[in-house]
Amino acid sequence: MAHKIKYQIKNIVAVTSTDEKLDLDLIKKILPNVHHDPKKYNGLVYKISDPKVTVLLNWSGKIIIVGGKSIKSTTQARNIFYEDIKKLGYHPQKNNISIKNIVLLANIETELDLKKIFESNISTNLELEYEMEIFPGLIFKNKEPKFGAVIFKTGKIMIAGLKKMDDIVESIECIQNILKI
Repeated sequence: MAHKIKYQIKNIVAVTSTDEKLDLDLIKKILPNVHHDPKKYNGLVYKISDPKVTVLLNWSGKIIIVGGKSIKSTTQARNIFYEDIKKLGYHPQKNNISIKNIVLLANIETELDLKKIFESNISTNLELEYEMEIFPGLIFKNKEPKFGAVIFKTGKIMIAGLKKMDDIVESIECIQNILKI
């Protein structure tokens, strides 16, 4: 019986730069949605509610955007932040956004026999780990596109490490090949 893997993007981590040094003290005093906890993170944490995305600010002008569910929401978050700091006299450049990690949650909605899946792939060159006494998931590391996945017996799958949106479909196909579905 063929099973379709359903998936959704849970998090995109991306980086870009304003091309300007940022006065973090000024920003945290004036912008209301900025938090600073130097014990957790040396930079500032700028929260956006729509889209629900967080921008991490560094004095160097480098920013990390986390929590996006699409390239569109990641870009929107950057643009919202840039509009806010323009009010403070900055002139940020809309540099390219570089994706560093895409995290997917997938589900085939059927129970899996992980031991059988592991054993049926032993003779392949696939990088698989399964030690049910230590961890309840089958771990898979793929070289091209580079990503890691954890497959659980419930049929839930977590995929992380993708760098391009185009790699999502290929990663799902790799998982389908391992599961032989």
